[in-house]
Amino acid sequence: MNENSHIKKRILEVIDYKGITRYEFYKKSGIARGILDQNNGISEENLFKFLEYMPEINTHWLLTGQGTMEHSRPTNINGSKNIIQSGGTENSAQIVHGRKNTTTHKSAPETNEFQILKQQFAFLEKENSLLTKENDLLKREIDLLKREQQSK
Repeated sequence: MNENSHIKKRILEVIDYKGITRYEFYKKSGIARGILDQNNGISEENLFKFLEYMPEINTHWLLTGQGTMEHSRPTNINGSKNIIQSGGTENSAQIVHGRKNTTTHKSAPETNEFQILKQQFAFLEKENSLLTKENDLLKREIDLLKREQQSK
């Protein structure tokens, strides 16, 4: 028998940490009841639903177990005025550019932050691609339903 995926274990950890009942979690996140109890992986669709429901959760931590559970809220990532502002309802960060950083080499924390942002960007690109495909499928389904309705 397979054991639960590491991602599911971390989602359960978040639920326990937040003091949310599983019933409340399933109802508010839109994830089908019992998914977290199944001994298998988690679908991308359910992963996206979780991240929409809890945008404060660090995606890198969720996927790898590395770092902190929740996003840190740095106000200055490289000594310049480049500030990361977290969106309240979006699972992304917006970089506000201030003056240019004239340093030619990066510190270890800055490099690590860059790598995390690159991973999150790649994840969001994949999410965007999946949502675009889902949108196309829904449009086709609507067209089919319209044709069925017209033929009656």
